[in-house]
Amino acid sequence: MSVEGDLFRVTVKGSRESVVKMMNAVLKSFNSDQVIVESDDIDTMNSKLEMFTGQKGKDIGIPDLLGPVNDEDFYRFLELVRIEDDAPGLIAKFSYYLDESASYNDNDEAFVNSFKWDTVAIQYNCHVFLDDDWYSNGRFIRFGSATIYDALDGKIRKLHLESGSKYDTKEYPFFLKTLAHLYPDHYGMDWNHYHNDHPEVEITDDECLAWFNKQKQPWQQDEDSETEEIEETSLYPIDENGHAVIPEGTTRIEDYAFLQCNKLVSVSIPDTVVEIGEGAFGSCENLTSITLPPSLKLIDEMAFCGCKKLTEIEIPLGVKIADNAFKDCPCEEEVMKKTK
Repeated sequence: MSVEGDLFRVTVKGSRESVVKMMNAVLKSFNSDQVIVESDDIDTMNSKLEMFTGQKGKDIGIPDLLGPVNDEDFYRFLELVRIEDDAPGLIAKFSYYLDESASYNDNDEAFVNSFKWDTVAIQYNCHVFLDDDWYSNGRFIRFGSATIYDALDGKIRKLHLESGSKYDTKEYPFFLKTLAHLYPDHYGMDWNHYHNDHPEVEITDDECLAWFNKQKQPWQQDEDSETEEIEETSLYPIDENGHAVIPEGTTRIEDYAFLQCNKLVSVSIPDTVVEIGEGAFGSCENLTSITLPPSLKLIDEMAFCGCKKLTEIEIPLGVKIADNAFKDCPCEEEVMKKTK
């Protein structure tokens, strides 16, 4: 690759049915007579996508899938389209980058938005990862930004994080470790590679969450989004009164399950829960009421960090409380006294 600038890598995760439907829309828009069926194995699927490899000027921003690109000055090479197994679902991967001759002034946000990946996510009930990579003389420099659209449950959510200036690497490790925490399956290997090359860089979970909280673009609705309203993220449903019910049978509330979910006011937790994961309720600024079950054994690091309205909470006997679990909570001092 001789291009200098931005390479866009898109990973679409979804059910087998959804990904096959999406890729057939791509094939149809290019007047291909190929049709992917769910019973195809991975090699067969990819053989039907060979027409896309290395196509200059082939624009995957096609009207019936991603919406048109408005600026005719944008030219791009479609580097790669392929499907990978993600049992029980599938992963579709796209890679494309700008032609050096394009009149491109580093305003990548307009370019990225023209593809309307949020529409793709909601239309096909899938998870879209859009990674902007910086290259120079064919050499990968680092991620420029990451945008994630999540519509696996039929509701569209967006997360956008910037890695900092191209000429300043101070924020990059925080950016990378935060992504690895939130999406270990997708970004965990990237953080491990970086940390292997830079073992001197150590970032605590406390520092990581603090960096995330400072970002200007957390999960939010796009101002010009044509899709249904983007809601605050959580792994469990929250009703119109801000109340969440953790399902019976749950043994662990996952890491970052309600991170920065200001819609959350109260939570009911069943007696089956034994652990509350790292950052599970981090920065839920309107959380005022939560009852912990007697079955609970562990409250992990930063679990309730930044819950500014959580003035009191009863801790069952024998619960292990990790470092900074109640950092910046009004009840922090009282909890520490009772559990010493």
